[in-house]
Amino acid sequence: MKKSIITLVVACILVTGTSAVAATSSMVGKSVAKEVTIKKNGVSSAKKAIIIDGVTYAPVRDIAESAGYTVSYKGDVVELESVLKIGEEPSAASNDAVKVEISTLKEKIEWYKKNIESRQTNSLKPDQTNLTEHLAKGGTDDRDKAVTEGLQKKIKDSEIYITEQQVLITAAEARIKELQAQLNE
Repeated sequence: MKKSIITLVVACILVTGTSAVAATSSMVGKSVAKEVTIKKNGVSSAKKAIIIDGVTYAPVRDIAESAGYTVSYKGDVVELESVLKIGEEPSAASNDAVKVEISTLKEKIEWYKKNIESRQTNSLKPDQTNLTEHLAKGGTDDRDKAVTEGLQKKIKDSEIYITEQQVLITAAEARIKELQAQLNE
């Protein structure tokens, strides 16, 4: 519970900080000083945070959803919502809401697994086979090199996508554990 509250506060600070900066100056034309890795419970996110003018900007959706919050956009506002509000004690109604969130997370996990399976079956494995066959032919002209590079890029893109889906599964499973612990308190 404390981790969820801390995560919510961090996400709110990021969102509020972004709003404050957007209100005072435009980010257009600013250069990214550095990309940094985001970790939650030791698991690295597939997406990176960036630093611009000494301020770290992170993907709100990734952080919020990994903490069990829903993210929606209404007008020019990003809204984060949780089943339990800060300071709220679990009740029968909130327990029902927690169970619904667990069910939703389990459905998302199944969706992510289907995405992984689909990408492996329809893209990754065929591209790996094509690359192996292409390399076996041993061509060395510019066209052969371009085909090799193209297949390698497609394979890498598929591997990144699969890793991102696995990160989402890990985050959803961690959130389910947190919610189950709340139900058992």
